[in-house]
Amino acid sequence: MNIEMVFVQGGTFTMGFTGQGFGMPSEVAHQVTLSNFSIGKYPITQGQWTAVMGTTPRQLCSYTDKRCQPSVVGEGNNYPMYYVSWHDVQEFIKKLNEITSKNYRLPTEAEWEYAARGGNKSRGYEFSGSNDPEEVSWNENNSGRATHPVGKKRPNELGIYDMSGNVKEWCWDWYDRFPTEPQTNPKGPDLQLGRGRVLRGGSCDDRPRPIWSRIDWYVPDERHPFTGFRLVLPNTTQETMTKSKSTTTTNVNNQRSNKGGCFIATACYGSYDCIQVLTFRNFRDEYLSKIFAGRMFIRFYYALSPFVARWLTNKIVINKFIRRNLLDPIYESLKKKY
Repeated sequence: MNIEMVFVQGGTFTMGFTGQGFGMPSEVAHQVTLSNFSIGKYPITQGQWTAVMGTTPRQLCSYTDKRCQPSVVGEGNNYPMYYVSWHDVQEFIKKLNEITSKNYRLPTEAEWEYAARGGNKSRGYEFSGSNDPEEVSWNENNSGRATHPVGKKRPNELGIYDMSGNVKEWCWDWYDRFPTEPQTNPKGPDLQLGRGRVLRGGSCDDRPRPIWSRIDWYVPDERHPFTGFRLVLPNTTQETMTKSKSTTTTNVNNQRSNKGGCFIATACYGSYDCIQVLTFRNFRDEYLSKIFAGRMFIRFYYALSPFVARWLTNKIVINKFIRRNLLDPIYESLKKKY
């Protein structure tokens, strides 16, 4: 199995919004320091996926998802693999590592952005390798809303292709707002603070997105027609990440939960299909696991009193906008008290 990798010299860079004007709150600029790593020169192709897993996009496509039509979206050994969930990717990596005796994994969001920016060879482009997205990406303006064989556009400063557009790419991290303080080899928030797994890069079915733009997130079991991935090989001395499949079982820090009077537990299938449960500190994990059966991620909003928590439960319909602009600030301020 030949996967072309590009060595990325570690260094310190500004991650997040670095353009003109104002960025999204989730893209706050902050300093990140990374160790050496190697990243895929191209997204994983359909030929590489089939060699390891024995399946194709046509076999993975759900008959209920009318968007997934390989004959239209793009099909061939040199086309990027797509319609794979984050968990599908973990199975691929597990088998690939058994075959190669290597330690491939998904890039962290920080590794992905650093490589997309050109690492320590960065020239400060708005897109990965150019200020003109047409030179370096397949997007809705030039793709015919279909994927294309990898490596046909111009590479970035490190010789990496398709990071600004062909398929969106899974990263390791759970999605949440960036921290403001400097970070070293960050791996994102833990399950309790994350919403879903991060996606980065551009898509052939989307407008051109600047290099710092966060595509958003999907829950780990979701498959989408224009979502693929590329791999990373960490420095051999760098700490490796846990590859175990994430679960929906709730684990809450006992010290924190013992201090709070009550909290709201929220679990969702996607961005809007959410449920909430008001519970108290003497909850049982088994009880919450039954309530959240099949839900892909969980988030907790601690409250000062049962009154506050019940008001939030009764008055707020959880969706992405409200969670980001109302509940998140409440959560951040309240958790400091516990």
